[in-house]
This record gives sequence, C-alpha cells and structure tokens, in this order.
Amino acid sequence: MQSLLRTSLRLVALAMGVVLGAAVVPPPPASAHTELIASDPKAATTLRQPPAQVTLTFNEPMDSRLAIVALIIGNREPARLDVAPGPETTALVATIPDGMATGGTWRVTFRVTSADGHPVQGDLAFSVEEPIDVRPDHAQPADPSEPPPAQTSADADADRPGPALIAGVVGGGVLFLVLVLLLVARYLRVGEP
Repeated sequence: MQSLLRTSLRLVALAMGVVLGAAVVPPPPASAHTELIASDPKAATTLRQPPAQVTLTFNEPMDSRLAIVALIIGNREPARLDVAPGPETTALVATIPDGMATGGTWRVTFRVTSADGHPVQGDLAFSVEEPIDVRPDHAQPADPSEPPPAQTSADADADRPGPALIAGVVGGGVLFLVLVLLLVARYLRVGEP
C-alpha cells in the first residue's frame, strides 16, 4: 500500500509541475488580426465638403453582408449606413444619405467580419467645415471645440480568456486532483490491518 501512496504522490507532483509550467508559459500570439489599415476620408482630417461615402480598407478580405457601419454627426443619434463591397475585396464602401450631410465632427463606427470570420470593430472621426443646406428640423449645431477621437481597431484577443483566468482554472483543477488523491490515500490507510 505504501508503494501505491508513493507512486500516487509522485504522479501528483509531476502533474503539478507540468500544469504550473504550462501556466507560466505565455500563449503564442495570434497569427492573424483583422484591422482597419486605411480610410477615405482619413481619420482626424478636416474636409471642406461632406463626403458622399466613406471607404474602409482592411488587411483581409471583407464580407459586406456582415458589416454594420453607422455615422454620428455632432450630437445626433447614430444612423446606420448602407454598405457595399469596395473596389478591392479588402474594402467596404458606406454611402452617406443626402439629408445627413452637414458640417461638424463626423464619427464613423463599424463592426465588420472578414471573409474568413475574424470580427473587428472600431471607429474613426473627421471634421467637415462647411455645412450644406439642410432642412431646419435636421440641423444640429456643431461643437467645434470637441476634438475628433483617434482611430481605433478591435483587439481580436478581447474575447479570449486572459492568463490569470487560465492559471486559476488550472490551479483549481490541480487542487481538486490533490484533494482526491489525499482522500484515496487516507481511505487506503484506514483499510490497512
């Protein structure tokens, strides 16, 4: 019985060493991140006239059917834009409705999915100097003192568990295994004559 106990304890020690070693080694970096690499108009620019469309170019082919692009002008509510494939497979073109085109700070938000399933979300902002004629009930005063936010892209790792969570789960599993082995060892000792 003693040899069984020693063998069990050695196996537990070996398992703990392997698990702790695996918890210390960081996971390999992801091989592909879908991200916005260009836009037209460019982020943080000032235009003289409102654009008729916004082109978003990514580093991977995109699926326009899975794209959601919205426009926020000044402090208006977000308006969803129609999205079509761009001139290249990596580009999407969002059309600005005529009645929306006014001056002020424009913020374009997007949640898109690449052709191979990588999701990405982010936003970009730019300014339009001259407002065009619009109906008074749609006009919103622009806040020129508000700087446009910087361009961002999604972090594909945001949906993955962090190293602390993985280490906690692994540590809990090791603790459970140790407790089971201790109970088995105690049971075997009690059963000895």
